[in-house]
Amino acid sequence: MRLRWQNVKGDHFDMLPFISILMCTLGCLLLVTMSMAMLNVGPAVGEGWQLEETSAAGTKKKPVLIEWDGKTTIIHLRDRLLTTPGDKIPFSILKDFETKRDSEYVLIAVRPTGFDSFNNFADQFRKLGISVGYEPISQSRRVRLIEGDSRK
Repeated sequence: MRLRWQNVKGDHFDMLPFISILMCTLGCLLLVTMSMAMLNVGPAVGEGWQLEETSAAGTKKKPVLIEWDGKTTIIHLRDRLLTTPGDKIPFSILKDFETKRDSEYVLIAVRPTGFDSFNNFADQFRKLGISVGYEPISQSRRVRLIEGDSRK
């Protein structure tokens, strides 16, 4: 019994070269797309945090972001950034946090260089009864809080 393809007379069209060219084209398009995405995202991209905390009384607290790297404190106030050297928060800002402790809490972005001294830094808020949250973040990554509720 002879195989069927040996009985075929005339030319036939092979799809393998066409499929190879198509796959190479798709690979190039994927490379261009991924390259453009990486250029837009890039290493300088920051993080945006959107958080809320519900207290024991059921009221919602708004976060106030503080960046701590072990040497410098950056406080993200409502309309400005306040940078202070060292771990001592100015007394006026601590008093402001203390008066608003029922409606706001401190969210600390801890850099790797600030891990060792973080507990001492956070204790100055805890002693005043201010709620403290914290999250580790890479040394060079920017961070900010996002206003509003994205779940709506």
